[in-house]
Amino acid sequence: MKQKIHKLFTSDEYDFMDMYEHVKQGTKRKHSSEKYNHMLKQVTKNEDKRYEALCTIRRAIVKRDGASFLSSGARYPVCAGETPRNTSSVMQKYRPKC
Repeated sequence: MKQKIHKLFTSDEYDFMDMYEHVKQGTKRKHSSEKYNHMLKQVTKNEDKRYEALCTIRRAIVKRDGASFLSSGARYPVCAGETPRNTSSVMQKYRPKC
């Protein structure tokens, strides 16, 4: 069964894994980057190691409620998104009346 790629990798990592899987496993390429075209001729030991490291990360991904998570935390710096307009900056806690 083919593993699904999650959105926890950089575009460069996606391109690398896509080309590696195309060369080693004969899968159809999903990305059109030419950065890794040299792998069509020969894959190096460093590229083998990099692919194994990325696969280890991919296997550690956990799906919860339709989202993907790593138990080890974020791999890259994370920043907050913008607050939508007309949203109050006051934090309110709602409790059910029992």
